[in-house]
Amino acid sequence: MDIKDLVSSVQTLGNPTRLKIFEYCLQRQNYSSLIFDLRLNPASLKHHIDILINHGLIRKVGRGQYETTSLGKLLYKCLRKIASEMDQ
Repeated sequence: MDIKDLVSSVQTLGNPTRLKIFEYCLQRQNYSSLIFDLRLNPASLKHHIDILINHGLIRKVGRGQYETTSLGKLLYKCLRKIASEMDQ
């Protein structure tokens, strides 16, 4: 992965809806709970999930089941560390 791809992935998480979906996927949530908890229509949820998958941040692991990838987990950990250091 080059720097441009990494920046693109960070920008993907800059969307509040995608960030919420991503954080739910950290807990391996299913499609139905995402629709219910985030109050999204199925088409909108699918759109955001497809973008997260295309950037390698989440993956489908079963029927309606999603989880974060190792890249997604690493990127999230780095972003949280940066955010915490900026708060100090």
